[in-house]
Amino acid sequence: MKHRLTLAERLDQSWRVWTDALDGLDDADFERAVYRQWNLKDIVGHVFSYMDLAVRHLESYKKRKRLASPRAPSYAYFNRREAERLRRVPLVRLRADMDATHRKLVELLPTLTGEDLRRSVSAQWRNSAYHTTLALRCCARMRSI
Repeated sequence: MKHRLTLAERLDQSWRVWTDALDGLDDADFERAVYRQWNLKDIVGHVFSYMDLAVRHLESYKKRKRLASPRAPSYAYFNRREAERLRRVPLVRLRADMDATHRKLVELLPTLTGEDLRRSVSAQWRNSAYHTTLALRCCARMRSI
């Protein structure tokens, strides 16, 4: 019988691919331009900011049955704010924070029930009427890693 991966296992597999890709790079590689004005360190910060938001969402959902507020009216505003904030964070600290956030996500995911994952939740952005489920939101985060 084929083993079906849990959400936490899928996240862990994606995480290993991500870290393996970054592990062979030196500091200069992280400063090289990748997309428009973003360098690789900015991309790492971008992924970290959404992982951190996912942790806050899960913690908020477990306590109050609703997602955490990103304190931003839109994805674009959140992205700009987080990019500016994380550019000041040293790469070593950013990677350490990212590892800790990954561990927290892997710890939190198994605490969700099937009902939790199927429950419809509103988008966290004030200017969006979009609804989704926690399962779809979690899977989308993993695909972006």
